[in-house]
Amino acid sequence: MESGVEVDINRLRPKEMVDAEREAVNRTKKESTLAEKAEFLNIAASPEGKKLIELVVKKMQDRINRLITDDPEASAYKKILNEMRYRENMAKKAINELYDLHMD
Repeated sequence: MESGVEVDINRLRPKEMVDAEREAVNRTKKESTLAEKAEFLNIAASPEGKKLIELVVKKMQDRINRLITDDPEASAYKKILNEMRYRENMAKKAINELYDLHMD
């Protein structure tokens, strides 16, 4: 017995056609979603968008610094990192001075 075209039981239409229609709908939805996301570049790249982003970044940095200052544990970590940065800078300076001494 030969089998015929597969049929979508819910729509009583060839499955191939139903799949093609479903794929077209999904593709249209995806294109629409991507276009909406791409539109954000126009907003973010505008002078107003850049100012907004800068403002939010500054506010976030200020908030993080306040949280660190108010939290004893975070404040201690910050002090450790600052001390490490200071020591690293001193070590770099010492290396440069040693280099200069040997190059003279």
